Amino acid sequence: MREVGSGDEQAIRADGGTVEKPVISADIAFVVESSSEHEPTSGRITLGTDRFVIESGDASIELDLDSLTDIAPGYAPQAYSDVFDTSVMFSYAGSRNKGILIIEPIEMSTRRFLTGLLSAILDGVPAAIAHPVERGQQETDEEPEVETLYAHPYELEFGGTGDRGTGTTIKFSSIIHLEDVQMYYEGEHVPALSVRYLQLIGPPLTTEIRLVSDREHTLVRRILMWEYNRRVEKIKRLTLNPDQEDVLRALQNSHDGRDRALIAALDKTPEELATILETLKQRGLVKETGTKLELTQTGHMLFTHEMI
Repeated sequence: MREVGSGDEQAIRADGGTVEKPVISADIAFVVESSSEHEPTSGRITLGTDRFVIESGDASIELDLDSLTDIAPGYAPQAYSDVFDTSVMFSYAGSRNKGILIIEPIEMSTRRFLTGLLSAILDGVPAAIAHPVERGQQETDEEPEVETLYAHPYELEFGGTGDRGTGTTIKFSSIIHLEDVQMYYEGEHVPALSVRYLQLIGPPLTTEIRLVSDREHTLVRRILMWEYNRRVEKIKRLTLNPDQEDVLRALQNSHDGRDRALIAALDKTPEELATILETLKQRGLVKETGTKLELTQTGHMLFTHEMI
């Protein structure tokens, strides 16, 4: 592998070094487009809270996380589309150079790699959040509050400084809808994310999120949208028969969730209902919570996207 760049002021440096507080260490294939090497190279990446170091043979390169300007999960330029299957493309810019870095984790899922990166970049940064309250057919907006974002693998947690664990927590596996919106923040309309997600108790909740930094907002949006769109593509491939759709609709509209209430609503025998429910459970659309039946995240997303 050829060395890329030189000098402490560049975004990518060839001096390598020890990564403090490593978040992830994994084998990868990678390409640095600003170098003269255009074939993927095998190496090992160690990701810390402020940078990552890639080692390959007796050479190493280093990228400051502050220099990341954009990220494209699951994408590689056409020249590499036949080489990489689940790559992540990074754009970086330093004071003296800029370029593109393509990484594909080996024996680690892209999802795990991205959530580790999210934790490293965004843990402890400020974010404006608001909870639009639905009241009948009207929606009232509250003023956004700036809280601290604590990014963990597969979840985002918001809270005031020193109040870790007391604020809003959004698990990736609970998100049922995600879209771009405008938030009125500090006297102007700025891009934000509207996240609708399941709670442990109660109906789904909507939270609007805007990271204070444009760069950090772009990065979290890219990763959340990639995660969400992966799930949408999966549910688009689901096929249901009319009886299964009827049961899902009954659960969506039911405040009871018990077999007896479903039987009365659907005019099904207990045996027929048990067979349908078992199939829906196996397909990840329905789950049991105590004595009640509930839609899973995937089940809710079917209705969110009007697929049944």
